[in-house]
Amino acid sequence: LDAMPKGGTMHVEVRRRRLGAADRPLHAWVEPGSYVSVALSDTGVGMDAKTLARVFEPFFTTKPIGVGTGLGMSMAYGLVKQHRGYLHIYSEPGQGTTVKVYFPAIRGRGLAEIATAADEVLPGGTEAILLVEDDQTLRIAAQQLLSTVGYRVITAVDGQAGLDAFHAHRSELHLVITDVVMPKLSG
Repeated sequence: LDAMPKGGTMHVEVRRRRLGAADRPLHAWVEPGSYVSVALSDTGVGMDAKTLARVFEPFFTTKPIGVGTGLGMSMAYGLVKQHRGYLHIYSEPGQGTTVKVYFPAIRGRGLAEIATAADEVLPGGTEAILLVEDDQTLRIAAQQLLSTVGYRVITAVDGQAGLDAFHAHRSELHLVITDVVMPKLSG
């Protein structure tokens, strides 16, 4: 939605697709097989070739300092790769952007199996964790998840508050989780 500062349209399409030899010119790295594709298209500002070539680089951003971390697309790429998937972006300045993600289709798992996997208990602990995150939504979600599995979570809203909390609780902390780019002081 950042790509559409004046508004626009976001289109989402999910479908099953078989990729094979005919797809090699566009997706040379693809292993042939059945995939589920998720395509996100916007009518935003689009990207030029120079920007598009760098979009998956960690910390690359077109946003002003302090507004974005530049980790979104590199993290998305990593997540897709971890699931043996592929990600392709098509964009032109003034024409918007289409991001297509391909995940290998899974056969043979029924709803009962999926429900059982969702009910698995996350491992937890009782240690103290310092969580430093300026994004309130992420901070609250991470704090709730960690607290739910037993950890004692101390939070801070920016780098300076994180440093202060670290000094105040140094002897009891077992782990520090910190954002990288934050106001006042980077993580």
